[in-house]
Amino acid sequence: LIYFLKFKNNLRKLIKFLITKITYVEHINHQKYLSASLTAFQVASKAKWLNELVNDKDVSLVYEKKEIISKEVGFDRVMRYQTIKPKNIPDWKRIISRANMNGNNSLYIIKKPILEGEFPIVNFKDQYIVDSLHWAEIHKIDAQGSYKHYRLFLQSFLNKLYENQIKKDKKTKFNLDYAMLLFNRWDHYGHWIPEHFTKIRRVLNLKSIPFSKIKFIVKKNIPKWQIELFKSLSINSSQIIEWEENTFDIENLIISSYPEGNYTDLNWIKSTLINYYKIKNKKPKIKVYISREKFGKRKVINEKEVTSYLKSMGFKIIYPELLTLKQQVEIFSSSEILVGPHGSGFVNSIFSSDAKIIEFFGDRVALDFYCYNKSLGNEWYCLLCEDVDNNMKVDLAKLKNLLNSIIKQ
Repeated sequence: LIYFLKFKNNLRKLIKFLITKITYVEHINHQKYLSASLTAFQVASKAKWLNELVNDKDVSLVYEKKEIISKEVGFDRVMRYQTIKPKNIPDWKRIISRANMNGNNSLYIIKKPILEGEFPIVNFKDQYIVDSLHWAEIHKIDAQGSYKHYRLFLQSFLNKLYENQIKKDKKTKFNLDYAMLLFNRWDHYGHWIPEHFTKIRRVLNLKSIPFSKIKFIVKKNIPKWQIELFKSLSINSSQIIEWEENTFDIENLIISSYPEGNYTDLNWIKSTLINYYKIKNKKPKIKVYISREKFGKRKVINEKEVTSYLKSMGFKIIYPELLTLKQQVEIFSSSEILVGPHGSGFVNSIFSSDAKIIEFFGDRVALDFYCYNKSLGNEWYCLLCEDVDNNMKVDLAKLKNLLNSIIKQ
């Protein structure tokens, strides 16, 4: 009750948010649901940023550097101080915004932390470290409100809700001298590359600890594209440790300030992979449509109509999940126009140069790729579509007008 009262101003919004997010809990009883909610409130109430703990003898700031946020000086300032909203998005649209970025890249080492949960949350002296989960003190969910530490709350909620339901393997105890956590519940392709891969960049700049001594904690059965990313940095398999709860004793946990998707980080990803795969600029450049037809949501329900038109305009239709990482880097680094529904495939736009991007949205507009592309100097356009049960119907006339205006520029 105390924790509910402490968060009473956001309680209604948080419960509504959970109901919209958790659509697969029919088999969970109400008592377990309430217990998970209480646990999550307790965790959120003990949230701390690492910069609040620098006076603790067991917390050390070992690296810090101010980075360039955007290639464009004016946009750099916008992302530092203002909420970002492109002009053609109506106020009634639900917006996930990135703002108040500071460009600080920091590394901390904390002594003997505890990692809790199937998707681990860092517990340091009964305080939960927010930096391991998200980058902004307030993560905006929509135009009307925001939830403080919502990722910390939601990850804790889900860990508690599904504890003891996941089959555990026979446990092997790991004693790690130096380790870095490289996953959370937001670690699929579109999140892991800009949010976790870039943490390793900070460690590469760390001179006080030999890079080969650092172990990287990942979830079980990581996909091939993630293995390729580790190889691009010469990280061998002995440095990669699969997470299992209650099996780790960590002497020193290295925690990065959560990556913001700034120009310096994004450009590092781009140059790292283009150099690793020895990709050369191709001419003429290509036009690409990124399909989500093989995914469960945010599909374009009139995609046949859309792709028929785009093919007549010389577009190549791709399904990123069917391509290797190298193929994706090759295609996007040679692209001049990218079109498609919002999704992870658009993270590949960071490999493009002087490109024009058209992103489709239904009832919600997420500005991650807008910020990424504006930071890198690409042009970004939003096409608002009719929302149909979490999918979208594209107005072909609007698409034709937008595309024609872009081509004429």
